[in-house]
Order: sequence, then structure tokens, then C-alpha cells
Amino acid sequence: MRERSKAFEVFGWVNFPQSFSTTHIKELKTKLQQAFTLPDVSPLDVDQFGRNTAHICITLFGDLLNYSTSREEAGRLLDGLQILLSFLFKAMHVNIFVGESHNGSMLEYLAASGLPSLLPPVYDVLKTLKPEFDPELDQRPIWYLRDDRAMEQQRHLRIFRYAIHDRPDIIEDLGYGEVFLDISKRDKSRLQELINSTRFAEYVDERDFFRHNILHLCINWKEGLKLLLKERITHSLANEPDSFGATPLHYALAHSGNVCYSADGCDCHDAAEMILDTDCRVVVDPWADISLADSSSKVAMLLIQHLKQRRERLRKIAITHLSTSDPRELRVTDH
Repeated sequence: MRERSKAFEVFGWVNFPQSFSTTHIKELKTKLQQAFTLPDVSPLDVDQFGRNTAHICITLFGDLLNYSTSREEAGRLLDGLQILLSFLFKAMHVNIFVGESHNGSMLEYLAASGLPSLLPPVYDVLKTLKPEFDPELDQRPIWYLRDDRAMEQQRHLRIFRYAIHDRPDIIEDLGYGEVFLDISKRDKSRLQELINSTRFAEYVDERDFFRHNILHLCINWKEGLKLLLKERITHSLANEPDSFGATPLHYALAHSGNVCYSADGCDCHDAAEMILDTDCRVVVDPWADISLADSSSKVAMLLIQHLKQRRERLRKIAITHLSTSDPRELRVTDH
């Protein structure tokens, strides 16, 4: 272990200008070559946290992305990260596949360190350098989030899901089932084929490594969600929480807050409305990271109206079907 290393120092903030460019990549390569020629610098070096030079490189680029001000700048940073990781592996012999302290995997590091948004570009580098690389063999450490705080775990989870949602190749390599893959591709005709197949009950039982069901994954794909909810067999899924206790409704609430762009005219409420129409359980925890506080104001009002209507329906059922004394004992009145 080395708390200090000239190779680590290459990725210090002081070495990065306000505007990142291809010229800067060449400068970083030169500095890395100079650092690794020193007798006390080794590609096996790790810092006090068990991170090697590749981990430190990734962490810095993750921070830089958080401060990027345009899509173009973010694109340059991601390209630069991929070039430097390839260089570290091929020229400097740094292992870019392992996790901290040479244990686990790089994907574990990304998922557990709050950097899952970098998973797609890093995955591409790993797959290019080692075509036989199989992330499915690494399931346990990928899904093991070290942070014990529930809010941090949920934040990592949401970022991770959004990061790979539009990458069917990653989803397939991670061992997701057929229906999950078609949902990620937004393949409406193929999803309908699976719904019509004799194996649809098996697809309903599929879960990913975060215990998401098919409704969880369709929250931001309205057409797919509508197709699934036409089948009553899927309605029970609306009550099922994932590994962190979040149901499809929780995700619909959070999704509405992410996509709402106006007080009128947007469809941010569609997913929540479809889920509520299943008469699912409604558990909104104000202290949870995924809660009513994350929703758009339109969906918050929709939820309140839905609960009011549900209460009215239950009141009418009670008055109609219970004996005369029961409603009074249960404090059910005509008003």
C-alpha cells in the first residue's frame, strides 16, 4: 500500500484545466509514463482505501462529470476516461478489471462507490480489452452496495438503473431475462408476443438482481406498461417492493418528478395513474428517498384524489354489505 504515489498524483485536481481536451489526454499519458518509470512506483500500488491508479482515475472523472456544464464537455470527459483506462491497462499494466485492494471487480467499485453512471463507458473498455469478460460471473459483488445508509443505497440504485436502462447489451450480459431485454429495447411488438405466449406466467415471475419486476422496469415506458397492465396477472406486481422497499408506485412517483415540464399538458402522471388503477397498496414514506416528495405536483394531487375516491368506494361497500350496527361501530357514516 502507498498513500502517496506519483501515478496517483497525475489524477489530482491541480492537473486538470477548466476545459478538458484531447491535448490534455496526451499530457496525462506523458505524466503517467514518467511516473511509472520511477523505481518506487508500481502498477500494483493501492492507496489507503485500496484503490489502484485506475480507480483513482475513474473517481476523478466522475467528479469532473458532476461539474461539467455541457453535453459536449461530458462527451470529451467520457472519451478521455476510456482512452486513459485502455492506456493504463495496455501500456502501464494496471489491472482495470479488479475492485479495491485487488478484490472483487471494477463493476463492483462503480456500483458501490456512487459512480454507476460511469458503468457504460467503463464496461465498453473492459469488453473491448477482454472480449471474454463476463459480468454475469460477478453478480454478487455488483449488487452488494457497501453503504449501509438506505437513502444512499436507493440513490445508487436509481442511478445504476438509469445508467444501463438504454444498454440492452449490458442488460443481456448481466444475465437479465428475455422480457427484461425486450423492455430495455422498447420493443412493443416483441413484448406483445411474450404476453401472448404460453410462458407469460414465467415472465411475470422474473426478477432482476435488485428484485425489480417487469412493472418496475416499465415505469418510464408508457406503451409497455399499458400492455402489461391489460393482463390482470400483472396487477399483483404493483404491490411488490424491490430490495429497498420501493414498489412500482414509488418509482412512478419519482419518475413524474423527473419528467414533468409544465403544470398543464405533460403526461408525467400516466405511469402513476395506471399503477393506481390496479388498486395497489399505497404506502408513502415521507422519510424515504423515493417518496411523494419526489413526485410532480400533478401526481401528488392525483394520488390525493385517488385516495379520496378509494375511501368513498370502501364507504359505500361498507354501508351496502355490513349489518346496520357494524358501520357505526367502525365509525363509517353516510358522509
